[in-house]
Amino acid sequence: MKIEKDIVLVLSEKIVAELKECNINASPTESCGLIFGDIKKLETAKDDYQIQYTGKRFYCLKSNIESYGSFALIEDSDKYFEIHQDAVYNRQLRMISIFHSHPVPAYPSSIDIENMKYLDKDIGTRRNPFKNQIWTIMDMNTEKINGFIYYNKELLQIDLQIKNK
Repeated sequence: MKIEKDIVLVLSEKIVAELKECNINASPTESCGLIFGDIKKLETAKDDYQIQYTGKRFYCLKSNIESYGSFALIEDSDKYFEIHQDAVYNRQLRMISIFHSHPVPAYPSSIDIENMKYLDKDIGTRRNPFKNQIWTIMDMNTEKINGFIYYNKELLQIDLQIKNK
């Protein structure tokens, strides 16, 4: 799998601690949630840039499927609406990542990849709000975290950075 250094997900130690807590609370089933923040295009050199996703708020959710090997997010549209309203309208953030844990390892399963491809498609003439989402995956046992994106019809592992913020 190609590693893309020009796409970066920056998470604070606080958000990483929340991801770990979500993982522990869901055990032995997969944990899941949404990370909201912002996306910036940063110029790194002449004619070169980096796309930086910065996580600012994490919402741990209960999976609609209690499974050791899969998860499903937000069949409860009222809950999603409440989360979205808080993040977007109250905090001026956008959804940047879908989080979940795996028994082992912290890489997308074949089901994840199919879902990433499906969510990458536009809906009619409207832009899909799930397009270009980073999938943040945590190993349930080691708590190792990786980030992935389906971008330009290619699965990429992105650079994940944890900062003291």
